[in-house]
Amino acid sequence: MSEHYGHAVAALLNGVVIANLSFDAYPEADDDPIAGLTRELAQIYKGAMRSGAARFDGSDLLPPAVEAAFREGLMQYIGEAAPDLDAILAAIEATWQAGP
Repeated sequence: MSEHYGHAVAALLNGVVIANLSFDAYPEADDDPIAGLTRELAQIYKGAMRSGAARFDGSDLLPPAVEAAFREGLMQYIGEAAPDLDAILAAIEATWQAGP
């Protein structure tokens, strides 16, 4: 990724860390604390990726309906006093079975 393109992408994303290890165009933190924090987080993330400590969960590859059901189930599980895990998992599975 060219430096010019990288700076343009970083300006548009405003605080988002890119998963591409060759991307190194985060703005310097002279007058913007968010840019400085983003740069630090990107360096930590890249270190974790290079060492093999970072992992992806694959949820970005789920079909949209299943992703929505998964998110809803997750919110139910962490938000309810006594969540019914079997019911939550059954609802997610039913979304898979329903297809696209």
